[in-house]
Amino acid sequence: MDSEDLATNKIPVATLTGAHLTVKLSLSVVPWNEPAKEIFYSDGKAVRTEKMNQCILECDSNVTTDETVYRSTLFEVQEWPLGWPANASPIRG
Repeated sequence: MDSEDLATNKIPVATLTGAHLTVKLSLSVVPWNEPAKEIFYSDGKAVRTEKMNQCILECDSNVTTDETVYRSTLFEVQEWPLGWPANASPIRG
């Protein structure tokens, strides 16, 4: 829940007493998902590999106020080709 959510739901920031977020990530390699609607490109060419990386996100959040607890969940699956993008530069810190 961000400040926009608080304002939309008419929850004053001063009433917040706690917040908790749990995120579970599961990373694996899976066979290519035929119904995948996304097309991945590298160097202007469509990329298709036998297998894909898969990331499953499972999120649970609780925001507590003086009067109640607001709960939210999210389940999302992201998939992309192995080795994609091929021309990615490493992140330097």
